[in-house]
Amino acid sequence: MIKTSIIVIVKDEPVISRTLIQLFGQIKNADTECIVVDASEGRLSWIRQNQPHAVWLDFQSKNPNKKISIAEQRNAGVNASNGHVIVFCDAGGSPTSSWLESITAPLLSGDQVLVGGPVRATNLSSLDIWTNLQHDGDEIQYPTTANLALARSAFDLVGGFNEDLDYGSDADLVWRLNDHGIKQICVAKAIMGLDGGSKNRELKRAWRYGKALADLLWLHPERRFRKAKSNPEIWIYPSLTIVGIFALLTISFFKHLVIIFLTVNLLLFLKNIKSSHPLQILARHYLYSWGICYQVLRRYVSHKGQSFQKSL
Repeated sequence: MIKTSIIVIVKDEPVISRTLIQLFGQIKNADTECIVVDASEGRLSWIRQNQPHAVWLDFQSKNPNKKISIAEQRNAGVNASNGHVIVFCDAGGSPTSSWLESITAPLLSGDQVLVGGPVRATNLSSLDIWTNLQHDGDEIQYPTTANLALARSAFDLVGGFNEDLDYGSDADLVWRLNDHGIKQICVAKAIMGLDGGSKNRELKRAWRYGKALADLLWLHPERRFRKAKSNPEIWIYPSLTIVGIFALLTISFFKHLVIIFLTVNLLLFLKNIKSSHPLQILARHYLYSWGICYQVLRRYVSHKGQSFQKSL
């Protein structure tokens, strides 16, 4: 009888080979299965041949025109699984030796229905070494399927991942469970390493995550004030961008605005001077905030356009 199903989705990440080797070093019983939802269209067939212990599922999107299939792949993996406990990690994950046992224990015992653990960046270009480095029993701050497990009943309760979202469907899933009174609880020993890739990939991710946050707050308006309060960068950097643009356009009349803009950015740089990538931190915050602004504007224009069509 299958008790636990590990779901890993992949498209162009050959590093999944290492992840599967580390996972299978922890799968000691026949009551655990590992399902790989493969959207590589054969590009990773060599890994499949070397990792036959996993159940490989060829992914076929219901919407071939959609470039990002993350949420749909995750749902496909869960639908093909048999476990009462569903566990997620990323294709570039590096689970510690006791990760699987630690992350599943409170679910198999029935003490919890939704858990997560700390994520440690293993790539040198990462700006944040730790995410969700919290104590046992704390509510997870940043939901991510890089290190998440839940009871199948909880997954079914909210109908799985929202396939309309390109990114952020993991946070959306947890937030919808929160609406049912279910919190994601930290299991401090369930540590997962994660290779986030190169510096360029980290910066691209900042833009995508900014867009994702805008989508999430569009769907969950009740969280907007709370998020703005806990993450002030989502409004500080857009404000700085507006000041900077206005200062450049009116430099002949408002030279002091340029000085204010440069001074604030210098202070932000000095605030992060002890980190190994202070300029990259600023760049990431700006890209993140621009992603938010871009998606908010895009959503607003689309909404107004739909409203106009309905009025005709």
